[in-house]
Amino acid sequence: MSLLKRPSLRQRHRNGAVWLGAFGSIFFLVGLGFVVLALVPTVIDSVRMRQWEPVQAQLLNARLESLRGSKGGTTYRAHATYRYVVNGQTHVGQRVAVSNTADNVGDFWYQLGWRLESAHRQGKPVTAWVNPADPTDAVLDRSLRWPLLGFWGIFIAIFGGVGLGMMVWGRHNWRKAAQPEHPQAATHPWMQYPEWTGPAIASNLRAERWVYTGMGLLFLGFGGVVSAITLPDAVNGRPIVWVVLLFPFFGLVMCWHALKRWRQHHRFGSAVLVLSPHPAPLGGQVSMHLDLPRQVGPQARVVMALSCLERSTSGSGDDRSTSEHLQWEDEGVARLVPTAAGTRVQWQTALPGHLPPSSPPGEDGTVWRVSVDGQGLEDGFSATYDIPVFATGARASFGAPDAMFGTASAHQAEDEALLRERIGAVCRVEMDMQGRLVLDQPYARMRRAQLPWLFMGVVFVISGGYLWNVRALGGLMGILFGGLGLLALVLSLWLLLNRRTTTMDRSQGTTIVRRLLGLPVSTRHWDAQAMAGLSVHRSYGMQVNGRRPESIWQVRAHPLQGKPVVLADSISGEGAARLLIQDIARHTGWRAAT
Repeated sequence: MSLLKRPSLRQRHRNGAVWLGAFGSIFFLVGLGFVVLALVPTVIDSVRMRQWEPVQAQLLNARLESLRGSKGGTTYRAHATYRYVVNGQTHVGQRVAVSNTADNVGDFWYQLGWRLESAHRQGKPVTAWVNPADPTDAVLDRSLRWPLLGFWGIFIAIFGGVGLGMMVWGRHNWRKAAQPEHPQAATHPWMQYPEWTGPAIASNLRAERWVYTGMGLLFLGFGGVVSAITLPDAVNGRPIVWVVLLFPFFGLVMCWHALKRWRQHHRFGSAVLVLSPHPAPLGGQVSMHLDLPRQVGPQARVVMALSCLERSTSGSGDDRSTSEHLQWEDEGVARLVPTAAGTRVQWQTALPGHLPPSSPPGEDGTVWRVSVDGQGLEDGFSATYDIPVFATGARASFGAPDAMFGTASAHQAEDEALLRERIGAVCRVEMDMQGRLVLDQPYARMRRAQLPWLFMGVVFVISGGYLWNVRALGGLMGILFGGLGLLALVLSLWLLLNRRTTTMDRSQGTTIVRRLLGLPVSTRHWDAQAMAGLSVHRSYGMQVNGRRPESIWQVRAHPLQGKPVVLADSISGEGAARLLIQDIARHTGWRAAT
């Protein structure tokens, strides 16, 4: 056990505010300095040079300088000395462009240096632009380089924006640390967190809206500028440069997600979740509701889920990553109750007593999250809420279901229909002409999990081909990338293009046929007396498109001898897998494990 006492939440907020303020100030000052020392002077000079007058100048020398950096990049800058005459007086100038800083943004310096060197070799005059107020001040190229300004703008936005964001968040943490401690925080630990002091819990949508908006605009702006700068190189024979199009593509995707969340906020408002009792009790029951400011149609359905997640953070700096692993989950169909102001969405569930209570908001540990998914609603509605769950021993205030909320049997029927939808999405359950139970799992049933791997495999194979073509590390990098991509492609295509058909009968036994693109690749059979029982097995967890984490399950049969046999896979949720086991057990008589 560590002898160091962990700082209090208030002290952690204060320490975080100091560090965020310090580092944010540095980032912000770097961005501000770039504005003051580079961007503004360049724009002012370019505008001022619009009033300068053209004169003929003779080049005394001209050359293109290339500077190779420590990381292998090459920057360019043109140098020239030229002589010109104004009002009978001869002057010598050396300023070539508005900004004389070497860079590799586009081909501006390369083209300008080539033109000046060519004119110097041939003895041709060039045009110089002279300041009428000061004839000693002249320049050869007075154009304003928009790609360079865009590149600087991205740099300023990243450093200044990140710095400003850190300073604002630091101020927020400082204000939280300055808030007086709740008088009941010692006995009621959830009261020390402002977001949990009352039964009304705000959703995570506000943070999601701003994160998607900020990241989308950042990727879109950065990707747009970089694409405009580098795509000419791609057209001229450097195909790897087309990869930069991924930046604006991801920016568009993030902006689309941000737009959806802003539209939802405009239509449904904040939609806070109200708990009863507050907080939700471990080992007890909790009722929750939220009010939507609109009436919903008869086709509408709201699915709610309560998940217990274990959050962990690893690494630091750029390698810092946070993951959430599903520990337990319950889901069901909520009751929709018309009200004078719109529609009330109500759901109730029971919490197991063996799981840990909520960790402090935003920190590693246990997260209890309610997910709301509105189906059949105009513009859709989805939200997540991180709720307080503690061992209080309290009970929910709701009683037996009444006519307002519907009967318990009707509610159970809706929940079962939801589970059967989960099964039907990956497995068709039917009886054949001989009275046998058939589980038919179609092609592409794992597409949500496998399509990202398929895309990654394609990218790695293409990258491997390019690296092999340029002989990176003697071709070793090409072999490595291409091999990994090919492996991902083969595995994902196999999982996408295979079909499993399981036939079961009390007297004829069990037969499993696997097909690849319609061609049988394996057939296995077990006698009816060879099976000892059934069980469910968690295959893996996944999270797609920012949705709540979900567990993917298999239904297995256990022969008297040998390894377990997979009857069906890719089933979302333990409840759906156990419901399928009940159907199989009812038909075959096999014992279902609890």
